[in-house]
Amino acid sequence: MSLLSTRTLAAATLAIAGMVACSRTPDQPKLPLAQTPSASPAQTPRDALSDAARAALDLGNTEYRAGRFDQALVAYRDAVKAAPDNAAPYFGIYMTAKKLGNAALADSASGEIASRNGANPMLSDSAMRAIHAAKPQG
Repeated sequence: MSLLSTRTLAAATLAIAGMVACSRTPDQPKLPLAQTPSASPAQTPRDALSDAARAALDLGNTEYRAGRFDQALVAYRDAVKAAPDNAAPYFGIYMTAKKLGNAALADSASGEIASRNGANPMLSDSAMRAIHAAKPQG
């Protein structure tokens, strides 16, 4: 296929995709741009934590990054006490247990993560990794 026909095909594909993306059903009213509802920023699992849980999670993350795994584990357990229904603190426990070579604790934390992810799909494995890697705010 020549470069010109590749560019033409790409342009046509983009044009069709744009028409499909902009299409609306007849029952949807056409809104002026100023009245178009804006998407609210996505809430992260960290946003769902209370201040106490967030502080404990941040401390755990700081201790983990510093290599103080015993202190990180204490902080992550405090975060679990403050937010028992949130999977993020359990992910911290899981990561710390792996570093400490505590397979039983890692398996237990993994089970807790899995049980909470079913209730809140927002807490995906990649989202929890992002929380764990995030620098504390403030």
